[in-house]
This record gives sequence, structure tokens and C-alpha cells, in this order.
Amino acid sequence: MSLEHWLAFTAATAILLIIPIRRPAVQRAVNRVGGTLLIGAGVAAAAFKRAA
Repeated sequence: MSLEHWLAFTAATAILLIIPIRRPAVQRAVNRVGGTLLIGAGVAAAAFKRAA
């Protein structure tokens, strides 16, 4: 699975999972974790692109 497919899958999953979350504290935690994962994916993508 390519990095682009993984990011699209992760984004689609996040959209589906965020709908049932109602408590603000849980939403903040999910947003922080999701944001961290997306930043990490961006750094990894830049590193892979630079290495290629």
C-alpha cells in the first residue's frame, strides 16, 4: 500500500470515527493523536521523497 493510499484510508477512517464522539475531552484527545499521526506521515513522506 502506497503512502498516499494509507493517508486516504486514515483520513476516511478518521471522518467515520469522529461522528459518534460527543464528549469534548475525547474529541480533543482524538484530534491531538490524529494530528500527530498526520504530521508524522508528512515527515515520513518528505523523507521518502528526499531519499528517492
